[in-house]
Amino acid sequence: MDIINQLADIDKKARDFGFDWPDANMILDQIISECAEVKEVITEDQGSLRLQEETGDLLQASFALCFFLKLDPQTILSATIEKFKKRFELLQKIAKEQGYDNLKNQPTELLFDLWKQAKASKL
Repeated sequence: MDIINQLADIDKKARDFGFDWPDANMILDQIISECAEVKEVITEDQGSLRLQEETGDLLQASFALCFFLKLDPQTILSATIEKFKKRFELLQKIAKEQGYDNLKNQPTELLFDLWKQAKASKL
């Protein structure tokens, strides 16, 4: 059983037992809370194991939202990969048109500007 199906299985067991979210907004609040915890771990340099724990909690909460909304995470991830791939390929094209063979050591502002340009294309 792949990892997403394992997570779906334990999520279903929890819901069947009555351990369930009352609404999607509460899950979103949990996701925001987990993001804050990840940020804290990074800011305070609490180490790799702690970072893995907190990013795991963030991922679990994100998947819980998918399951709650009856969305298929596998389908979502596949679509997201394709969207990112297309945007990144467009970003590379735009960067090359602007004279950049690669973006290493370029200012963050340039990276975000190129990403915004690629995103604006509405692939």
